[in-house]
Amino acid sequence: MVKLRTFLMVSLCCAAAASAGLAQNVYNLPQVANGGGLIRTTFIGFNNGDTAATVVLTLRRDDGSPLALELSGLGTDSTHVFMLQPGETRFLETTGQGAVQAGSAQAISTAPIGFSGVFSLLRAGGGTLTEAGVGASQGLTEFVIAVDSTGVFNTGIALQNLSGGDNQVTFTLFETQPAGSATPRGGAPQTTRTLEGDGHLSVFFSGAGGLFPNAGSTRGLLRIQAQSEVAALTLRQGRSGSPLTTLPVVSTASDQTSFVLPQVANGTGIRTQFILFGLGGAGAAGGGGANVNIALTDSGGAAFPVTLSNGESGSSFDLTVGGTEAVFLETDGAGALRAGAARVTSDQPIGLTAAFSLLNAQGQITTEAGIGASPAEDEFSLPVDLTSGFDTGLALFNPGNSTANLTLQFIAEDGSTAGTEFPLGARATASIEPQGAGLSLAPLNQLARFVSQLIMGLGEVRGQLAVTSDRPVNALTLRQGSTTLTTLPVQPGVGGGGPGPGPMGSELVRSVEPGIDGRADVTVDRVLDGGFRLSGTVTVPMGFFPTSVIAIESGGEVYGGSVDFFGNYLIIVPAGTYDVRVCAAGAALPAAAAPAGAGGTSVLF
Repeated sequence: MVKLRTFLMVSLCCAAAASAGLAQNVYNLPQVANGGGLIRTTFIGFNNGDTAATVVLTLRRDDGSPLALELSGLGTDSTHVFMLQPGETRFLETTGQGAVQAGSAQAISTAPIGFSGVFSLLRAGGGTLTEAGVGASQGLTEFVIAVDSTGVFNTGIALQNLSGGDNQVTFTLFETQPAGSATPRGGAPQTTRTLEGDGHLSVFFSGAGGLFPNAGSTRGLLRIQAQSEVAALTLRQGRSGSPLTTLPVVSTASDQTSFVLPQVANGTGIRTQFILFGLGGAGAAGGGGANVNIALTDSGGAAFPVTLSNGESGSSFDLTVGGTEAVFLETDGAGALRAGAARVTSDQPIGLTAAFSLLNAQGQITTEAGIGASPAEDEFSLPVDLTSGFDTGLALFNPGNSTANLTLQFIAEDGSTAGTEFPLGARATASIEPQGAGLSLAPLNQLARFVSQLIMGLGEVRGQLAVTSDRPVNALTLRQGSTTLTTLPVQPGVGGGGPGPGPMGSELVRSVEPGIDGRADVTVDRVLDGGFRLSGTVTVPMGFFPTSVIAIESGGEVYGGSVDFFGNYLIIVPAGTYDVRVCAAGAALPAAAAPAGAGGTSVLF
């Protein structure tokens, strides 16, 4: 028996066979946590397409059981369902209160969206100590990460089991000798862990309770092999808790040999660390390793000379990376502050990540952001947060041999491209190259600016920035607070945005069982007859109309169906127990009642 309430929900039993699964867009976040007044996770979802998306967000504990957390605007549950209209952006925050709990999250959307998280450590007296962006991770069975337990740092790994059964994971450590040799020190020790079905593991590689507690102060390569797919990310953390950085993992099957980092910097208060590593096999090491070049250019495309931790100086560096080796190279943070981009090429597939660090007057790292290689895109979007002391930055690099002409459009949190809170038609110009309503980026030029600098007059807002270019460019999102810095991925594609919702906003209605009125509480206990489908009619609140319908099987599988304007729905499913959920949106205002000034005028620079 299941009780229906506002945002109605009902479980239906269907003794049917046959199947028609929903085409799913899956976003795995291998690390979320909340509690103690010191830890909070923010989920960021934005729809940069032209189709409304229904998103099912499921939270799980280490043992795979449901993890119920309160999310802003959605209540407390382990499964949260919400809609993202075209152009809409949502920031869903946990409270940070209650007992400390950790686990993983998986979002399944009926349309492609941008989805990521921010994992925040809070100060006891208030404010954010440090935070790290958590991008969506693909499922893998064999991958590698670089590990570092020297100085103030330790490296951890977060794993999310994507199967419903137990999953044994094997870890092999290849330690790098001080001279940079790929020869493992003391062999290649192994250890295993078993993740329960849908379970989660976050563990440091070194130190008490770690995978290799006796590894001590070392750097090297960690190869991870799982019996079935896991999602994973690297956690790089200071021993005092700060700074905290996340980095992607790299599949051992990767064939990537060319990389672009759209934002590197060096000078007083800032340095960049490059982390290059083999893919865990003996082939590259036995053949002398991969031959790698790092080329640095400044914002104007000229050579960007730096001095690295190995003593070399210049703007172009050649090195060899063995198949079981990790190489850490750091700029010295000396001289006048300069920024630019890095291009890395190799004659064999390798892994590459980087960390962009801010330093205090004593040269200690106060905060840092992990940087992964960025693909070149001609259309992409990124989440924007200009509230509570945060700003959002955009780093761009033109890798081509001809000028790239770009246009930027801000889309507000509710999906609108016009609104009275913004000066309609406002323009801002990048200081290096005024272009009126657009921006030109010459070959090999790099630009990093805050959104508040690119588009004037936005104020305290959230939303997304849509970027189009006539040439593919590399891009990176930077989220910066008064004492924090982190990166977030960009999402390919740009959507339409529109005049925004009507005065009632939009609302999610969870239901339904045949003939149930969706406007009042009701209790339903029914077993459906055998057949191929779930069907019925739902009545939604006045001023709303149904937009989509899904059935969520008790194991988490999602099936899509059809629903018409009158609330008649149909979903084809196999045998099982389901939550059937219909989403409804508020009807838009008639054109005559739209706010003054609305009409699709874009806010561009």
